[in-house]
Amino acid sequence: MALDGRSSGGPSPSPRELIDAVIASGPAALLKDAGFRKRGKKFYLVEPASSAHLGFRGSWTSSRERTRFTIDLGRYFPAVAVHLGNEVIKDPGKRTWLHYGVPIGHLMEPSRADNWWELTSTYEVAQVGASVTVALRDRALPFLRSIATLEGLVAENAFLPQWLHESRRDTRAAALSILGREDEARALRAKIQELERSHRERHGLT
Repeated sequence: MALDGRSSGGPSPSPRELIDAVIASGPAALLKDAGFRKRGKKFYLVEPASSAHLGFRGSWTSSRERTRFTIDLGRYFPAVAVHLGNEVIKDPGKRTWLHYGVPIGHLMEPSRADNWWELTSTYEVAQVGASVTVALRDRALPFLRSIATLEGLVAENAFLPQWLHESRRDTRAAALSILGREDEARALRAKIQELERSHRERHGLT
């Protein structure tokens, strides 16, 4: 492949070039078919209640000898932004702070932990690209679909890793309020306040 300079005596491809090659080898077509638009190494899909976001993130340890990357997933809810008193980010391609999200590894069995793909040359692009495409198809897209609405966000959800149920509690409370489930929202806010109080006490911040 022309991208790999080692066969021609030139420099090896950069981590950015290798990740771009992986994206082009299969994931880009899958996401395009699913309705996503691409901006750099990030993809987004605008839907009625929220926008879905998917970004390829290289590791700071990457080099021309060893490239590592993972994929971040999430949803942005304009209604939640309004409820929380935040300015709505109009351009979906600039919605980098998301109301709910997870690194893809936490959706992948059996580890459900951070997952990094690795390459050392372009000769591994096809294999890694195929692995990424399967992970997106079987894990990322179902997860993003499951939280496309406020109802999905607050529902019992088999796609969510357990720790995510306990994160972004303010987002869940806002969603409950918007849905008119104020008793549940108040209970969750009370839990948030109690957890914050306990945290301050443990760290001598009271």
